[in-house]
Amino acid sequence: FFASQVSFSTISGTYLEAGSHILENGKTLDQYSVSDFIKPVSIIRLPQQEPKTLITADLLEAKTPLHAGDAVIIDTGWAAILNLENLR
Repeated sequence: FFASQVSFSTISGTYLEAGSHILENGKTLDQYSVSDFIKPVSIIRLPQQEPKTLITADLLEAKTPLHAGDAVIIDTGWAAILNLENLR
């Protein structure tokens, strides 16, 4: 049997923004259930955007109709060049 321990910051990998970060009475992550995160999802691809382009609701809705309660994944395309030497 082999076991190991891995530790990392909560802001590593996929990030969840809890309501408590921005709302006075917002929920903390431990107050959500797993079912709160099982939702229809819209994947919005925006690879043609220039660096530092502000991604607004209007820009997102122009690409994909959004519905209340849906989750949104934004693919900017920047992951493909993340490790290029000129970005260091």
